[in-house]
Amino acid sequence: MTVQPVPNRLVAATFAVLVAAKLVLLAIDPAPRMFLGDSASYLHAAATGWVPPDRSYAYPLFIRLVTHHDASLLPLLLAQSMLGVATALIMLRILAGAFGLDARIAAAMACVFALGPEQLFYERMVMAESGSLFALAAMLAAGFAYLRDGRLAWLPCIALCGALATAYRISVVPFVLGFAALPIAVRFLTDASWSRRTVLRAALHGVAALALCGVAQAGVQRWYDAVFDMHHEYRADYSAHSGFFRLSLVLPLVQPGDAKRVGLAPGFIDALPPGWNDYRAREQQLWGEDTFIARMRAQHGDVVANRMARKLAARALRHDPMQLFVLATRTLGDYFDPETARPRLRDDMGERTPTRAEADAVRQRWGFDPIETAAQPSPVGTWFSLGAPWLVFCLFALVPLAVVTLATGWRHQRAASMLLALASLGLFLGHALFSAIVSYRYLHAFALFVLLNLGAIVANLVERRRLQSPGREPVPR
Repeated sequence: MTVQPVPNRLVAATFAVLVAAKLVLLAIDPAPRMFLGDSASYLHAAATGWVPPDRSYAYPLFIRLVTHHDASLLPLLLAQSMLGVATALIMLRILAGAFGLDARIAAAMACVFALGPEQLFYERMVMAESGSLFALAAMLAAGFAYLRDGRLAWLPCIALCGALATAYRISVVPFVLGFAALPIAVRFLTDASWSRRTVLRAALHGVAALALCGVAQAGVQRWYDAVFDMHHEYRADYSAHSGFFRLSLVLPLVQPGDAKRVGLAPGFIDALPPGWNDYRAREQQLWGEDTFIARMRAQHGDVVANRMARKLAARALRHDPMQLFVLATRTLGDYFDPETARPRLRDDMGERTPTRAEADAVRQRWGFDPIETAAQPSPVGTWFSLGAPWLVFCLFALVPLAVVTLATGWRHQRAASMLLALASLGLFLGHALFSAIVSYRYLHAFALFVLLNLGAIVANLVERRRLQSPGREPVPR
C-alpha cells in the first residue's frame, strides 16, 4: 500500500475545529469534577508538595505546572482538553499514515474520539487519565513510525512515552512493558527476507528496546523513591504502597500457610472478618478500616507490612497462576450485573460526597466547592452516564475487532495490522488481569483503541477491494 502524507491543511482544519469545540463545551460545562479520594490527594499534593504514598506524584506536578499557583482549576481543564486534541491528532496520523485511511475519514474519526463521553468527562476530572492516554497514544505512534522505517531513534521515544504514561497511571505498567519490543518483533516477523543481517538487526534493536524501557521505568521508580522516601526505608517502586496493591489483587488466592511464612502471627487469617477473600471485596480490603491489609499495617507498620504484602502476593500467585484468569473472568462478568455496575458508575462519575473539611480545603485553595459542584447539573456528566454502555462495548469488542483488523490486513497491510491487533490484545489483558473491580474510568483508553481498529478495518477493506480490481496485485507490508 502506498501511504500518502496527511495534508497539513486538513490537520490544521481538524485542530481548529476541535479546539473551537472544546472551548465551546468548556463554556457550557466548565466545572471541575472530583473522584474521591484520588482527586483530593492530587490537589493537596499540588498545593503543598506532599507526595502521595499510593498515587501518582507526576500528576500533581502537572497540576502545579499548568495552574501556576493560580486559585483556579480552569487552566488544568484547558490543558487536559488540549491533550485530548493532541491525542485525536495522533489518532488521525496513525489511521491515515500507517493504514492509508482516507484522511477525511480519519479526521472525522478523530473528532468522534475527541468528543466522546469518556474523553470529555475526564478532561474535566481532576484525574490523570487524559495525560496518561496522550502518552500512550504517542508511544503507539512512535511504534508505528518504527514499523515504517526501522530507525533506532524511535526506540527512545517509545521508552520515554511509556515512562510518562506509567508516571501518570501505574495501572498501565503491564501494557507499556509488553509494548516495548513489540514493534521490533512485528517488523521482523513480517519481513519477507529473513537474512542474517535482518536477524542480527532485529536482535540488537530488541535488546536496545528492552534496555531503554527498563532504564526509563527504573528512572520513574527511582525518581519517586527520591521524592518520597528520604530515609530509603521502602524499596524503589512506582508507589510506596505497591505491595498492598499487589496483595489486594490476589487476596482470594492467599492460603493460611502463606501468611505464616511471611511472618504474620498464627491465627491471623482465622481472626479476620468473614468475606475477606471475596473477589468483589478486593478494593475494600485495600482501603477499608478493619481488613486484612489494615490489620497488617496496624500490627507491623507501613514499611514492614508493605514488604510482607509483596511477598504474600508472590506466594499466593505461585500456587496456581491460572486462578488469576478465573478472577479476571468473574470481574469482567460483573459489568453485566446491574447491582454491581450501577454503583460503580455513580462512583466513577464523582458522586461520592466529600467531607465538609475536604470541601473547605479545596474551596479555599482552588476557588470551588466540590459539594456544590457535584450537585449541579452537568451536560458532560450526563453524556458520560449515557455513554457507559459504549465503554462496556469497547471493552468486550476490542479483541474481536483486533482479530478482524489482522484478518482484513493480512495480505496487504500485515505489519501495521499485526501491531495494532497485538497492542489491542495487550490492553485488554492488562485490564482484565490487573483490575480488581468494575470501573468505567479504567476503560478510558479502550474507546481510542476501538476507533483505531474500526478505522484500520475500513482502510484494509477499501485496499482489498482496490487490489481485487483487474491488473492489481497485493503487495504485503
